[in-house]
Formats: sequence, C-alpha cells, structure tokens
Amino acid sequence: MMRHTLRVFLVMFFPVFLFSQETGKIAGTVTDEATGEPLVGANILVEGTSFGAATDSEGKYRILGVPASTYAVRAEFIGYRPVRISNVRVSSRLTTDTDFALTSEALELGVVEVVAERPLINPSATNAIRSISSEQIANFATRNVADLFSIQPGVVIHNGMLHIRGSRADEVGYELEGASTKAIVRGGAIQAGQQASTAELGGGGAFNLGSVIAEALEEVSIQSGGYTADLGGANAGIIQQKLKTGGQSMSGSVLYETDALAPALGGDETFSYGATDFTATLGGPLLSNRIRFFGAVQRLHTDDFTPQFWFGADIADKALLPDLIGGITPSGDSVSFSWGDGDISDNSSFAKLDSTIINAAQNKRVSDVTNFNGTLLFDFNPLVIRVGGALNSSTTQVNSLPLFRMFNDRLPERKRSSSLINVKGTMFLSSTTLINVNVNRFSRLAEIYDPNFDHGSVADILEWGDSTLVADKGPEDKDGNPLWVYKNEWTPPDEFNVAAFRFQRPGDITTGYIKSEQSYIGLNGGLVSQITDHEIKIGFAWRRWTYRQYSFSASAIRSINQQIDFTPALADSFAKENEHAALILRRSRISNIGYDEFGKEITDEDNIDRARHPYNLSFYIMDKIEMDDIVVNA
Repeated sequence: MMRHTLRVFLVMFFPVFLFSQETGKIAGTVTDEATGEPLVGANILVEGTSFGAATDSEGKYRILGVPASTYAVRAEFIGYRPVRISNVRVSSRLTTDTDFALTSEALELGVVEVVAERPLINPSATNAIRSISSEQIANFATRNVADLFSIQPGVVIHNGMLHIRGSRADEVGYELEGASTKAIVRGGAIQAGQQASTAELGGGGAFNLGSVIAEALEEVSIQSGGYTADLGGANAGIIQQKLKTGGQSMSGSVLYETDALAPALGGDETFSYGATDFTATLGGPLLSNRIRFFGAVQRLHTDDFTPQFWFGADIADKALLPDLIGGITPSGDSVSFSWGDGDISDNSSFAKLDSTIINAAQNKRVSDVTNFNGTLLFDFNPLVIRVGGALNSSTTQVNSLPLFRMFNDRLPERKRSSSLINVKGTMFLSSTTLINVNVNRFSRLAEIYDPNFDHGSVADILEWGDSTLVADKGPEDKDGNPLWVYKNEWTPPDEFNVAAFRFQRPGDITTGYIKSEQSYIGLNGGLVSQITDHEIKIGFAWRRWTYRQYSFSASAIRSINQQIDFTPALADSFAKENEHAALILRRSRISNIGYDEFGKEITDEDNIDRARHPYNLSFYIMDKIEMDDIVVNA
C-alpha cells in the first residue's frame, strides 16, 4: 500500500512538465480452440512495448493506455501453442477487440501467425468518429494534411477555414498529442487599417491546417459531435492529431519535391510557382528499446502560396480618368500594360506611365515555412513518460488583392511562430488501473509589418508614411528618379483609374503594424480503471491563457505624420516615447492589450492595459460500459 501511495505522489507532483496524449485500449478473450472454454491466466503481450495483461476468470483481458499505432499482439498459455496476431490497429479513445483461440502443443508445434482484419466500423465508437491511420496517410494522393480533413463527410474547407457540419470555423476544436492548439481569440480580432485584416494575421490554432508534417502523423481522428466529457472547447467537432513513436529499429526517409521542371515538361500551358518541399524523418531506439525517438523536419518555399490562373490582357495607351472617389489623378497621365495567360504574378507583365516602365509582376505571395515534429518515449513500466514537441515558423508575403495591387510592390509581410511541448506521465498501478498527470504549454506569436522598413519602435513605424523616406526605400527608374512618389509629405499617390478600374500606385502604404501573442499553460490529470465491463474515468483540466495584442493602423500612420508635418517638434516626442506622444497615439485609436502605447510589453498586473489571463476549469466523471451487444458512454 505504501509503495502504491508513493507512486501516486511521484506522478502527481514530480513530473511538472507532463502533457496529455490520447491512447486506446486492446481487449478480448482467450479460449481453447477445441472446446471454446476460457483460458484463465493466459498472458497477453503487445510486442515491442511493455504493455500486457493476463486473462481473468472469464478468459477476458484488457490492456489500457496503448498509444495509437499498429502492433503485433501475442497470447501465451502453458501447454498451448502461442498465437501472434499482427496488423492490430489501435485508435485513440477506442477499443480494439482482439480474440485468441489457442491449440494444444500436443497437436502442433510453433507459433500460429494471424493477420488481423480491420472492421469498417469500430463498434466501441458511440459517436461519429473517423480515424485516418499513418498507412492511409502514406497512400493518400497528396501530402497536404488539410486535404485529409476535407474529404471526410461533413467537413468543408473554404477560404482556408475548416467547417464541420456547417459550423463556424471557431466552433471546431483542435488537438495535437492531446493538447489543444486552438487560439482563444480568432486572430485577436485585430485590424490595422482597411488593408490588413484579421484573416491576414491568421485565426484559429497554429497546428490546424497543414502545419503538422504528414510523415510525422500516426493518426488523425475527426469527431463530429457526441464526444465524451473529457473533450471540450468545441460545438461542432474536434480534430485530433497524434505523432509517431520511434520503432524498435532505426529508420528514416528523405523527400524532395519541386515544380521547377513543370514548364519544361508541360509546355506553354504549365507554370511553375517556385514550390519546393524538403522533408526528412528519423526514428528508432536511443541507447535501448526502452527509450525511443522520432523526429521530422520540413522546409517549404513557394513564390505564390495561393496560385491563381488569369487569362491574358493587353491595354495600350489608355488615358487615366479622374478619380471621383479619392481625388483627381494628375492630368496627362496614361498607362499601358499587358500580361500573358497563366499566373499573373509569374509573368513578365509591365506598365508604362509617362514613358516610365513599371514592373507589374510584384504581387507574388512568397511563403517560407519551417516545421519540426518529434516524440521521445521512456518506457520504464510501470512508469511511462512520453515527450512530444512541435515547432512552426512561417514568413509570408501578404497580398489579398493581387489585381488591385499589381503595380504596387510595397506589400506587407506576415510572420508567425508557434510552439507546443508535450510530456505525458502514466503510472500503471495495476494492469487495469492507471493515473495520468499532464501540464500543457502552447505559444503562438504573430506579426504583420512593412518589410521595407524597420518596425522596432513607433518612431520606426511612423517612417512608413514619411514621403522622403518612402522615396529613398523604393526603386528608381533608369534615370535615378524614385518610383515611390507621394503627393506631398504625408499623402500617398492617387490610384490609377483605367476605364473606371482602380489600381494602387507604387509606394502606397498597404498595412499598419500588428502583433499578437496567445499562449497558455495547463494542468490536467485523471484516474482510469477497468472494473469488469466498466471503464471508469475521473479527471480534471485547467488552462490559463496569456493574451496580448497591438495594432497601429495605416490611417493612424498617415494622421500622425500629418501632425508632425505641421508641428515638427512632435518627432522628438515620439523618438523619446514621452507622455505627449502616448496621448497622441491614444487619440489615434491604436489598439493595445498587454502592450503600452509604444508596443512595449506590460509586466505590471495593476496596469489597466495589462495582458488578459482568461482560464478554463473543468471536472468530469465518465463510465464507458462495453457489453457484448451494446456500448454506452455515460
């Protein structure tokens, strides 16, 4: 008794950095093949692991806490020939039924080899749940994880947002390795002027659509309603992703893909978008089979991450019309531009404005993404510790209006980084009882800025609207004249108006400055015990968020530069970041939570603009009753 108490204490309080990872259960009966009588005390072993059990008085066995994967399961009993069943697929939160019929050794020697058949529907599922295994992922037509979701019944992806059963995108829950990756605020509801939107900052979770490496996934499961009490934070459905565990032998893979050869192989009707994908994996034992690792790294690049096909156009020497909405286009201007069929951002388009050639192939949405997924398993049964981690970093050129901005190469850039660290500790108190204790740590940072300028301070950001600095930062024509020319010190140039079609001119400001942080630390734990046909779960979950956001709109940049033009002494106030400058920023309606008016992080919890710390707390008691002809979740 004292020994068990010590184990519980160690699991509950010592592993402070433990995380949750979903597991499944293997159950069945062992009988005498000739008589059908149950075999009491037969040993069941999951090969390559320390998981196992013995049959009870009815010949039944249950193995709890088995990570989702494909295994070989072996049954042994004295006086009987061992039976080995391979291809046993364990899905998280479900029971895999595996029955054994053993024959007497007097009849035949050796081990009976059996390949398990996988049912189309798992009878232990009490809700609409669809599981996709690593084997199915490997055989899928594409390597985009989001495409796996989109082919499932009731799932639709529209404009990069996933919807289940017609739900809103923020009603879907996401988990990786059992830890939530769903942002508490969709993109922070931040805007920076009319050009930079919440969608450009990116809402939802960090590892939702495509940020997890396909080769690193062991299983993806999609639940559309009816999920159990230990899952929450969603109204429509939950998507769970589990990473692979290293095998008993060292193995790895390297993949490189590119579309650079597409024009050469496909002719004039095939286009390259500069897409490359380098992915490498490695996994296996580390020092011994009790310690195993798996890691996957991916590097993605594309010149246009949302390719669009356009039919060509040729407009020659069209006069610019008066702009009735935003002022008058300078008289005497004319424009001439053309492009061929294909992706407009990948063509040698050009425009001629008053004999000046302006490159129009400036609306590529360049993207660079780096992903890492990995796990580390310490199998020291009865204590098993699993460490999982995921990192994501991306830099993307934002251009949500490719035609409108086709002549303006001053485009914003979006940078996002996310991290998730998972460690799970499981203590097996007996073959039918275990305890889990977990701590969750997740972080998501996002930022949008003008990459042509610095953005380390408000004084730097104000330079985005300074006509002289804008002209210096921009390109020049063949005679050395700047192409980014403002109407005056703080007013961007008027838009082109070609036959009533408006196009933004080169050098016009396209974004304000935005940044946000959403992170949490959570604690959850529970007791799982199998009592005859009842699988009892008692547990709790707690999560505390930290939320910060800051936005400085493009209109505020214009307005403050206008004030500085009238009162040059204000420039010194912003350089010193004094109270006068802070007052002007507040009047300019900047948005700041967790940051002061100048974008500096606030650490004083008594400050009215401090970071927000919402939290969730829940408790649950569950009973999964699995009888021969009915399964009930209560």
